Amino acid sequence: MTELVIDDAEQLTDDMGCVFTYAAIRERMNGEPWTMSLTDSVEITAVIECVNQGIDSYLQACNMPSRGDEYSGGARGFTATSDGPQWKKGEFVTITQTLECTVSIESLPVLLRRLFEMECDLAATILDIIWNSWD
Repeated sequence: MTELVIDDAEQLTDDMGCVFTYAAIRERMNGEPWTMSLTDSVEITAVIECVNQGIDSYLQACNMPSRGDEYSGGARGFTATSDGPQWKKGEFVTITQTLECTVSIESLPVLLRRLFEMECDLAATILDIIWNSWD
């Protein structure tokens, strides 16, 4: 009987000790990139740290624009319909800053692994959504 050997560089372990292969995560993504708009400063900082790491010791990266990865600052707010104490009618009023993310199917497993390594709760949230919602 032949034993299947999985390359350690192509899997991640979640906070419960469950192992997920990159291939399984990519399959659950149905060929679509992962998009998210983050407002939590802890999550934003964690994603920025993961993305700015570049190529890691696994020789992997999670910010490759050629794959379609995009991380950019944004804002949530409203357009004022009347003058207010700190704005004029028609101005966009920012309520919170955001990090807008589009993560390719190739890069998401790497981002998740890095987030789990940082013990960031966002990783478990994303993995739960992918595993339980995308059918």
